[in-house]
Amino acid sequence: TRAYFHLKTFLQEKDSLQAKKNSLLLQQLQTKKLFEKQLNDINLLEAKNKIKEEELRIREISIVAFILILLLLILLIFNIRRNNAVLRNVNNSLEMKVKQRMASILKLNKELDTYLYRASHDIRGPILSIQGLVHLIHYTNTREEAVELVLKIDQTARTMDAMLLKLQMAYELNFRKEYEDLNVHDLIVG
Repeated sequence: TRAYFHLKTFLQEKDSLQAKKNSLLLQQLQTKKLFEKQLNDINLLEAKNKIKEEELRIREISIVAFILILLLLILLIFNIRRNNAVLRNVNNSLEMKVKQRMASILKLNKELDTYLYRASHDIRGPILSIQGLVHLIHYTNTREEAVELVLKIDQTARTMDAMLLKLQMAYELNFRKEYEDLNVHDLIVG
């Protein structure tokens, strides 16, 4: 019975040792599992941190890009406004030149009207004289009176021709595209 007692004690000790071994193994497995879980949690946190860092970097890049685009837009708007101001000044300057030239053209037009009125008046005078002299020829009694009237008609026609030549020269002087040396003495005497 003693052997039985020792066997029973041995088996109890063996079972107890086996239970302790199993308990220790279970505890090691639980610790290992806990360690793996914590390691996975750490890896997950690291991955989340990397993702957050990447998101933060993307936000920073986005903010910098937005600021650069905003600065470019501000520069573009400034440049457009400056160009508009320059264009406005050029436009105002051109409008002033147009007004000045228009005033000059109106003045020249008025002078031309006056010149044409005087020229037509000066030309009409000799024509009326010629008509009057021709009318008088019908009422002359002698040949000498008729010859005298014809000479006056010829002199009036020559005066009118000289006047027309002066008008033609004035036209040529004003509208000639090529300028030549002009001898004023020859024009006056000729």
